[in-house]
Amino acid sequence: MTEEQFVPSLATKAFGTPLLRFQAFLKEYKSEKRRDESSGREYMVVKFDFTDLVVIDSVEPYPFPVAVIEIGYSSTEKTKWDALAQSIKKLYGRTPALDEIVEKTQEWHFGDCKLRTLDDSDKQWKDLPGQAWQIVSIEGIGDPAVETQNRDDHVLDLLDGRTEADFNQEVLTDPTVRQDRDLVTAITNRELLPSLEKAGRAHRDSAGVWHKGPGGGADTGTPA
Repeated sequence: MTEEQFVPSLATKAFGTPLLRFQAFLKEYKSEKRRDESSGREYMVVKFDFTDLVVIDSVEPYPFPVAVIEIGYSSTEKTKWDALAQSIKKLYGRTPALDEIVEKTQEWHFGDCKLRTLDDSDKQWKDLPGQAWQIVSIEGIGDPAVETQNRDDHVLDLLDGRTEADFNQEVLTDPTVRQDRDLVTAITNRELLPSLEKAGRAHRDSAGVWHKGPGGGADTGTPA
């Protein structure tokens, strides 16, 4: 057995992990408050904890099956956090809760993007080419049919055993549902439940309580 020879690479990146692209299972994420020593300004960092890591590209050998990726949080556009957020929104076709990407295998890439940067030449803030972490794929996400199926299953879990009034009270405060504008519109316009009933995915009994699956007995149907 011969030892693998290390070949130096001319590729470099900013201080941090040498990883450039990888696939891994996102175990969890945590937020951490930090303080800038020079300015005293406090800021938040989000730490993503990965396991079962497979290296796709790296500036140097990375033999470890785990990794922690840290990204500074910002609610401002054209930041490194925004680059990550936009990549997630693109995959989901909506603005999901961050918890939705946890406990899924996914592919991350440290790739090109536009970042709001202070231009050294004239000391003006500009949208300049930069690099930031972006998610390329997430297990079970990206296929519209799969995403719709997952959404409907979640809604049916909330609906099962509730009247329409109780369901509306519960569903419109649910974090996952509130992130989906089209779904919220369908609920408030009273279009969702009839569509689920027509598709045979839910039915209402004579007491006005909804259940999963198609109706099949004398106790089903809309009350008079």
